[in-house]
Amino acid sequence: FQQLMTDADLLDENFVAREIDVSFALSMMTRVDELDTKKYIEMQFIEYIEAISRGASVNEGLEDIAYNGSTPLWRKLEILLGDRFLKSCCDNNTKDTFELPISLTDDSRF
Repeated sequence: FQQLMTDADLLDENFVAREIDVSFALSMMTRVDELDTKKYIEMQFIEYIEAISRGASVNEGLEDIAYNGSTPLWRKLEILLGDRFLKSCCDNNTKDTFELPISLTDDSRF
């Protein structure tokens, strides 16, 4: 998780390396047995979504100028998933062919 956040260039003055561990820990559900299993260090999908959301919410580098400094979390996540993670984690073929399934800014679907 640390490497993913670092590779996605998510670190800035508000979200430093120490905050990666904090967002990871705060996103994890409480485990009953931390002695006999390693589940306490393995994220479930919903925990992962919460952890990246925590990082996106405080990162000023994900601001969209169209929102004048108050970019909503859904837009920050769209930038993070559709741009930063794509560039840092995917091969060239995926980068060239990937499209977000639906833009959250597209009001024509309602």
